[in-house]
Amino acid sequence: MTTIERAFLLRDSAMARVSIKADQTMPGFSLRALSFLKVFAHKNSIFSAEDVTVAARAKGIEPHDLRAWGAVFRQAAKQNYIARSPRYYMRRFGHGSPSRLWESRVYRA
Repeated sequence: MTTIERAFLLRDSAMARVSIKADQTMPGFSLRALSFLKVFAHKNSIFSAEDVTVAARAKGIEPHDLRAWGAVFRQAAKQNYIARSPRYYMRRFGHGSPSRLWESRVYRA
């Protein structure tokens, strides 16, 4: 196994663990969060993960660990609701580190 393959395996394992824990501590989190993200994508053409998590928190959708959103975004991307944008923004919750924006594939103006 190459170093990058091992890194991907560890990433996927960590995402699965945090997702399971999120559903244990907030039953139905994954489904509620995915539904919320799909609706958000219908209403917003381009956005950050932080935009989604802040809006979801206001609706009472908040996992024990914000990293639980990773699996949600991955699922939405697999279902072609969203895709990574080539554009970056400075993260509010990540000490100003750059991160890529998301583009909606289902946006309706």
